Amino acid sequence: MSIQFRSRIKSVIDYSKVLNGIGVCCDKDGNKTLKAFYDCFNDGGNYFPGTVPDLISCPPADTEKGCCCACSFVDDLDNLSYPWNFDTNSPVGDQYYDSGVVCNVTRCECERLKGKFTLSTEESVTLDAGNIDLYCYKDAPEFGTGYIIDARYPRSCCHVDQDPNTGWPTQIVCENICLNSECAELGSTTYPAVYDDKSTCNVHLYQDASESGGFSQCNSPLKISQMVNKNKTYQNLEFGSCYELIKNTSNAFEYTCELKPKILCDGYWAEKEDSVHPYCDDRHTPNNPVKVGNVYDVQKLTSTQFTSLNLKIGQQYQGGRYIGVYTPGSPINPIGSELYGNLNFDIPSLFTPDNLGIGGNHKKWAIIVDEDLYQVPFIDNEIDEHYETSIWDGYYNTYGNLTTFNGMHTKLLNSIKYKTRNGFIDYYLPSLYELYFYWHYLKTTFSTRKIGKYITSSLFSTKYINEKTNTTKINSKGFVYGGIITDYTYASYKTILVEKTKQANAMFFRKIVIED
Repeated sequence: MSIQFRSRIKSVIDYSKVLNGIGVCCDKDGNKTLKAFYDCFNDGGNYFPGTVPDLISCPPADTEKGCCCACSFVDDLDNLSYPWNFDTNSPVGDQYYDSGVVCNVTRCECERLKGKFTLSTEESVTLDAGNIDLYCYKDAPEFGTGYIIDARYPRSCCHVDQDPNTGWPTQIVCENICLNSECAELGSTTYPAVYDDKSTCNVHLYQDASESGGFSQCNSPLKISQMVNKNKTYQNLEFGSCYELIKNTSNAFEYTCELKPKILCDGYWAEKEDSVHPYCDDRHTPNNPVKVGNVYDVQKLTSTQFTSLNLKIGQQYQGGRYIGVYTPGSPINPIGSELYGNLNFDIPSLFTPDNLGIGGNHKKWAIIVDEDLYQVPFIDNEIDEHYETSIWDGYYNTYGNLTTFNGMHTKLLNSIKYKTRNGFIDYYLPSLYELYFYWHYLKTTFSTRKIGKYITSSLFSTKYINEKTNTTKINSKGFVYGGIITDYTYASYKTILVEKTKQANAMFFRKIVIED
């Protein structure tokens, strides 16, 4: 795994006076000196605020010096990327001798580095097969009594990389480090890093006669739960990207993204897709809604952008199931999408629409279906107003065209217009032809069907069958076009009229306009 840019989130506590000031440093040789915090830290000392050395009691120093074998002294940790054999107390493969020992080091400093200390007056030591065990092999109590390991071996650190501009988590990284404190520096207050003294990255840390072990699982739900929630509560759940809409300082919608299990996400949740862009900057990332005047425009992509998504029919994508690219017929397009239904309330069949009538000006769009069903009436204790609606464009019926028509105003439609649902604000009640397009998807993909009545946003009018008439009510009652599925045969997909005040199933669609 590679390391990308990291962002750090500042603490609300102001440490600047302490960190930038001069204080008393208890040096590792036992002496007191006045130093800046970072100078004291880098020299391996203990820092105390204040400038009066006599008021500080430094702990007694162990001034014994010798040679120290430690991970921190290894030139390149990749040279130790092979397992340790607990049965033979030796590495699996060729031994590495080129670096790892520094002499004239105090015992205290060596222990701070978790190294193996050997009392010696030598100025330097060259490691070889004859002295490696003396200088570098040490007890490994983390594995149990009697275990020995090379003191130079690194350990794993799991941490979350964050985009430097947005702070969004982008991937989980495993990095071999030497000390727990180094691991902590790779984390943030939002996503603390997790150190494991029994594993390494990329290869197993150890093996014996019974098993190979110590291979870090940074992408496991357990590790991610520790980094994200700072506990193990959700260790059995899959984590993914949670996109949630918030209002920014300009009172406009924009997305935030965090790592969460699906049950904790109040917006759009996307599972990890690939190892290159696993979280929060992958192809699932939604665009911020675009405001036009006082309303928001529909989401738009170029043909190239849409093609690059490489969506598959039936795939979950941005708030629902992707069922294909819908193309209205003439006069919007020479040839429209194939639909499955029958406007004359007869047995359904395949057809391509023409003579569309009123609607928006978009030529084609991808349709995303939220397949959750809601039992609702089209109108509920409100005035039954009649609108000139589209039989092929449900977005137009719900939101209008941003100029001459602002969409229908009913309690049902007002409950979804620009209201956050599954992380999006642009759901709409589909038109009759868009319902037919969904039926065509169900028929061609042999997908599971839900029996029941469905309403659309297309209001009943006889003009769709006979252009010379425009009857909109029957016995003074208003109706919407709908559909009914009575059994699991495709012939049961019938077009019906649903009285506006009667309850039926509502499904909400999204559209992504594709522009050439």
